[in-house]
Amino acid sequence: MVVRRLTRADELGDYFAVDEAVWGTGFSAWVRSWFLAALAGEADPVAIFVAYADGAPVGCGWVTLPPHRTFAHLFGGTVLPSHRRRGVHRAIAAARAHAARDAGLPWLVTDANAHSEPLLRRVG
Repeated sequence: MVVRRLTRADELGDYFAVDEAVWGTGFSAWVRSWFLAALAGEADPVAIFVAYADGAPVGCGWVTLPPHRTFAHLFGGTVLPSHRRRGVHRAIAAARAHAARDAGLPWLVTDANAHSEPLLRRVG
């Protein structure tokens, strides 16, 4: 498995392949507009990550990187059911935490759901 940071709009399909497979399309338009605005420099920066297994996207997550703040906000940590319990969520959480630290943001916050909360609590 490899976790890769997406940096271009044409890469977002891999993120949405995972997110929509798990959650449906209810938030896709909102998330896509946020990503595109951030990539264009029109909104707070974000770091978008996708985990790949055998070249296929199997997990995703993103983190806001607001300038002039002390915290980053974790969003969208999602793993396909077929790849759960294999360290994918942990790897995505670590990648987001490293991106926040590299951006000078020492604190992470999240509104984790009942599934993600115990996983994030275990990784600190």
